[in-house]
Amino acid sequence: SLKGSEHVSDLAASHLAALHNLQCLDVSGLYNITDAFFESLLGSSGASAPHPRLVEIRAAACPNLTDSTLKRLRVACGATLATLDFSECTHITDAGLLALAKRDDAAGSTALQPPPTLATLRIARCRGVKSADVLITFIQNCCKESLVEVSLSSVPAVTDGVVVELAQACATSLRIANLSWCREVTDGALGVLADGCSRLTELSLYGDTQISNFFLQGHRNDVLDIVY
Repeated sequence: SLKGSEHVSDLAASHLAALHNLQCLDVSGLYNITDAFFESLLGSSGASAPHPRLVEIRAAACPNLTDSTLKRLRVACGATLATLDFSECTHITDAGLLALAKRDDAAGSTALQPPPTLATLRIARCRGVKSADVLITFIQNCCKESLVEVSLSSVPAVTDGVVVELAQACATSLRIANLSWCREVTDGALGVLADGCSRLTELSLYGDTQISNFFLQGHRNDVLDIVY
């Protein structure tokens, strides 16, 4: 873990690249790193040189990371990823999620690994993620029957349709969900989520002042703890 190491720069990645068995990487809060960090760590697109096959990547609050890093992760270790945390990475957009979720190369020139099968997804405050359709596709391709924890706080793309898709795709796996400050979500969609996900035990709804007692007192999930 390099979390919080303020002076770490892109140059550090060249040393990490030699650790071919590296599976978990936490660079959260490294304000200085850019997409070049992951280019050095994972190699350029299509490169055949050995590189780490990451299972867990935590890169929250790295303000210089963009969709290019997600695209590189897709090519280099898409099939192995289980934990993805890019919370507060404000340059992540719909294009990055779509690239990570795609099943094959549109041009037919690159044989891609399957998309990730995620257990943890955290993209809180990624305000460049604005398309509900893209987020639904991402859930379908990367989270179905595997997602245990999700944080979508303050993500503009979160709508009733996204919440219902979560409920349907992750009905038997989802345990923790943070939908705080998702002001487009209604009582009805949250009811589908609470009642449809039998293992859901924690639901955060800070700032969701549109939610009423119709949901808070009307859902049928007896093990659910709602924080709001």
